[in-house]
Amino acid sequence: MSNGNQLDPEGIRHAVSMQQAADLAEYNADVQTSLETFKAGNLAGREALKAVALVNSGGAVALLAFIGHLASIGAPSEIMIAFRSSLTWFIQGVTAAVVATGIVYFSRLCDGTSIARRMEARDARRENDATTAAQKDRGERSWWRAWFALNLCTIGTGIYSLISFIVGAVNGYHAFEALAMHGRS
Repeated sequence: MSNGNQLDPEGIRHAVSMQQAADLAEYNADVQTSLETFKAGNLAGREALKAVALVNSGGAVALLAFIGHLASIGAPSEIMIAFRSSLTWFIQGVTAAVVATGIVYFSRLCDGTSIARRMEARDARRENDATTAAQKDRGERSWWRAWFALNLCTIGTGIYSLISFIVGAVNGYHAFEALAMHGRS
């Protein structure tokens, strides 16, 4: 029986159980939110890499077609050479986008290994194996650092690809200006 200020053992168990259920639900909601944010970030990054690969490859193909047309009408070689820089930048942009996509694979590998080490450390702590837990914790941190560094490389390479497109487009514009000036003379 309980008086006004105390709960009986069953009431305490029920209150603790309800609090644990609420805490677990809150934790699960936080995990799901983090997971969805992570997935959205990965999807946005993947789409950005596809976009920079597409615009750079489109620029390269368009320039190749135009240079081919110039060659077919017997345009002077110095006019065609004027587009070389632009084409080079577009090709570098495509290459950078492909490299960034490849880096993502290794980034995922590091992330997965980091998570596995974290779980192994947790299991070792449950078994009261502090030495193994510490070793797995160090491994988890190392793999996480590698994952983080590779993500930075992916972002940097993607930005380089975008810059390559911009520089290629500007160089192409100047080459077309030179072509127009040559046509007037």
